[in-house]
Amino acid sequence: MSNPLPIVLFVGRIFGDRQTAHQVISASEGKRYEIYEVETLEAAWTLWETRSPTLAVVDTQLPDGDGLAFVERLLEVQTNLHDDLPVIVLGDRQDAKRAVRALKLGAMDYAFKEELT
Repeated sequence: MSNPLPIVLFVGRIFGDRQTAHQVISASEGKRYEIYEVETLEAAWTLWETRSPTLAVVDTQLPDGDGLAFVERLLEVQTNLHDDLPVIVLGDRQDAKRAVRALKLGAMDYAFKEELT
């Protein structure tokens, strides 16, 4: 029986951002991943509950809410489950305060979208 692929949840509102993140993740060290892409927080929660991702990549600006609020809630739930979920937050360079907040919330990293494209 083979091991299941790690599951990556990408939550982003702009197709180019998701596509770029998909390329970066897929190219990492030749590893293979099962990648799910959603545009809204509602879809992200549904997927998180049904697929249990091993990594989340979250845009700060989403059509139905604040990506950092999602990160905060997600990390809180994961802490209560005693599970360590790495989260990478994607945002704009001019939003340094949000980058600091993301890291203080417990995000593993904050990447500037401008540097990924």
